[in-house]
Amino acid sequence: MHPKLSEDEIKGKLITWLTPHPLQQVLIDDIDFNIMLNFLEFYEALLVFVKCHLYHSIDVPLLRSVGRPPNIISNQ
Repeated sequence: MHPKLSEDEIKGKLITWLTPHPLQQVLIDDIDFNIMLNFLEFYEALLVFVKCHLYHSIDVPLLRSVGRPPNIISNQ
């Protein structure tokens, strides 16, 4: 099944976009998804460790939140 092409005219311009077909997920009994989830959790923790180690190796503080970054250069 291919995605559906949709076209409309909006404010005098022809707009074309793809509408994806609904994805039907088929779970296979041959795969142990618990093991895959454990690997994913391990891999995420490993990436955090590597990122922390790389930041520490260049003396840059690790940013833990998405908010405003800390003021690294301070005149105080």
